[in-house]
Amino acid sequence: MIFLNIRRLGTLIFLLSFILSLTLLIAERLYGFGWDFHPDAVTYINSDHFGSLDSDYHVKSLINNSYYLVVNLFGHNIEALIFFNILLFSLTNFLLFKFLIKKFGYKIPVSLLVLFFLFIFAPYRMHLAISVLKDTIVIFLFVLSFYFIKYRYLFLLSMLFFRLLSVIYFATLLKSFKWILFFLLLSTSIVLLFYDGVIFTIASLITSDLSFREFDLIPTFVDYGVLGAFLRALFWPFLLLSGLFIFFSPSLAFLVVSINNLTSLFLYRYFSGTFFPPLYIYLLIAFIAFLVPGFTSFVRYSLPLVLIYPFLFLRKSCVKN
Repeated sequence: MIFLNIRRLGTLIFLLSFILSLTLLIAERLYGFGWDFHPDAVTYINSDHFGSLDSDYHVKSLINNSYYLVVNLFGHNIEALIFFNILLFSLTNFLLFKFLIKKFGYKIPVSLLVLFFLFIFAPYRMHLAISVLKDTIVIFLFVLSFYFIKYRYLFLLSMLFFRLLSVIYFATLLKSFKWILFFLLLSTSIVLLFYDGVIFTIASLITSDLSFREFDLIPTFVDYGVLGAFLRALFWPFLLLSGLFIFFSPSLAFLVVSINNLTSLFLYRYFSGTFFPPLYIYLLIAFIAFLVPGFTSFVRYSLPLVLIYPFLFLRKSCVKN
């Protein structure tokens, strides 16, 4: 096996993350993808959710909504927000590389290094990083939570301020299915406690079709009511983790997502020796599928788990060793 000494590669990864993100940003703009490609981005920029920065905030109002506050802090400046996301994306890649060093030291097999580069530079994550969206912040906090174990609860709780459904990611700390199931029930209770809007009530979740993109042809099964929610929970995680959803809804956008998920799968295969992700990851993603009847939204909510699960396995093997 060929090894490579890579003591200074972390800095290069950080710089490459920046350069490649900016390159993709230019390419997307030339191709016709504006900053407003995502409806959520338009909402964040045009909304005055918290009013002026000297408003009296309440903790409950900040839960799930803190990205509006970030947008306010940056003065609704699109370029500054994208730059901030690219910075977090680059730091996330740097931390993932440093975590790899914890396991393999400064001599990493070339084959693993190539796979790792394909993984961290998967275009879907870069696309989110050059968009005015909160996904990059959520992923960054999630990576911090398992890189800095001592402060993991602080980072995990911080995620709730940006995405309430991040409470589901907490279950990655648990070891038994009994506790994971309990945590999912607790997650449902918390979601219902904070959300009084239409989308996040159970009734609308099982009857509303959230497929807003014309290229999204993945069946939502919403016509089957509660049964449809269980069908999503059964099939969508398999389609997502395997990347096979591209055959049900062929498009350039979904091809990019499929590449992202396949790099995670092959990296997990390298670490674990199997192509079958942990069952608890499947269960957590299934829970998201049950709650979110739109495949593109489901992809974004599941992305932190899809990104992290190979490293969760690596962390457990480090502890065992």
